[in-house]
Amino acid sequence: MATPIFGMPLELMGWAQVADVARMPDPLARRIASFLASARDFDPLRRGYLAQQLAHEASRYVSPLPAVEPELFLAGVTVARRDREARALQLEAERLGRLAPVLRG
Repeated sequence: MATPIFGMPLELMGWAQVADVARMPDPLARRIASFLASARDFDPLRRGYLAQQLAHEASRYVSPLPAVEPELFLAGVTVARRDREARALQLEAERLGRLAPVLRG
């Protein structure tokens, strides 16, 4: 089964414009993404507990903190990181494209 691709939750659109999520360690980001991908398989109590624990851990690396439920926060952080990494890769590809004629010549 393919992992669904989510967009920024509507409640976090404004927050996403100013949020700093760059300091989050990659292993934590992977744990959060794994949780989000399998959250529907957990019973509600376990799901809530895990979301709260991960959100608490992630909160040390995110500024400002949005006032939303833990799982929504985790989804927002994951989307913000993914979108910013995609933009950075796009900018790098554009820079390399501009350098290509120089590098070939």
